[in-house]
Amino acid sequence: ECKLPEWTVPLTYELIKSPGEVLETVIDPLGGQPVTFYLRVNERSNGRYMCRVRLRGQTSTSNAVNFQVVPVQGVHLVPDPDPPVIYEMSGFNLHCRVRKGTHLTYVWYHNQQELNLPSAFHQISENTLTVDSAGKRHAGYYTCMAINKMGNHSRYSSSMEVNVVVKANISCRLVRGSPPVTFRLLLDGEAVAVQRTGSLEAWFSVPVSVGLDMGTAQCKAETDIQQLLSDPVDLEVPVEGSAQVLVEFLQTADSVVAAALLQCVITRGTFPLFSWSFNQAILPEQGDSHALTPNGRILVITAFSAENSGYYGCRARDSFNSNSSWLQSEEVLVKMTVLAVVFCCFLLLVIMAGAC
Repeated sequence: ECKLPEWTVPLTYELIKSPGEVLETVIDPLGGQPVTFYLRVNERSNGRYMCRVRLRGQTSTSNAVNFQVVPVQGVHLVPDPDPPVIYEMSGFNLHCRVRKGTHLTYVWYHNQQELNLPSAFHQISENTLTVDSAGKRHAGYYTCMAINKMGNHSRYSSSMEVNVVVKANISCRLVRGSPPVTFRLLLDGEAVAVQRTGSLEAWFSVPVSVGLDMGTAQCKAETDIQQLLSDPVDLEVPVEGSAQVLVEFLQTADSVVAAALLQCVITRGTFPLFSWSFNQAILPEQGDSHALTPNGRILVITAFSAENSGYYGCRARDSFNSNSSWLQSEEVLVKMTVLAVVFCCFLLLVIMAGAC
């Protein structure tokens, strides 16, 4: 950008590359506005640039600006924390560093799939990818690619993969009993962790190998006089069966409908990814009158109006496999007029039952 603090007209602006090559000339018949020069960048663009203004045989030259294009080389990922072993609900950063290179843009990949950034699950700031609250969907292999474009040509450099491990929390709990209690976490019948606690609950963390069968987990609780074994839970079950929307209405103390909870229930699936639709259009995670819980299973409608009355549906698929098929629920009509009829009928039934 080239501008002159005080001027008369007409002004002639010239973009000059040292030692004196005039690259472009612009005539400003009115004056008073900065002039912007657009430079096509290539391998020969390195050098010193300046702006020269001509007026009736007089000239004024700006300060020189150094411009340098360095092809990108030596891209590598730096995780924070390092090593990148993350507990659920904690955060992590991945920094895309280069040994050299200027005028860079970055592309990120997760499990060999390009990330569309920013998103609800990943944030981007210059060369850093950030996850504020890690979940099972964030586990896996990350790479970054740095690019600088020079004219019609681009230079690329990619990092090695970094494996982000997300540890899932497993809770073992007794309904009743007398502490102390020794809890053992069993995977496929083998004890992998032990805790002795003064309460009736213990938490264990296990790494999530997304997309792999991790076996069957059980909790074993022992006191001085008794041993109990929980029902088995499969740690990796594909999303299968069907999806269904369950609706629950929340009322204030004076029986006014304040909100609605819509829950997406699937037949099977350990690590599902949920998506919601309204009148066959995909709902964003946040809106003026709705919100989703962190895992997306529950949709909360916080205020009813004509704009958000309509048909709601949900779908689910494996969070670790972007190519897996979606299970689609039937749509459910959520509307204020329907709610009023339902509650009036319910009240009438209660009155009739009381009279009998």
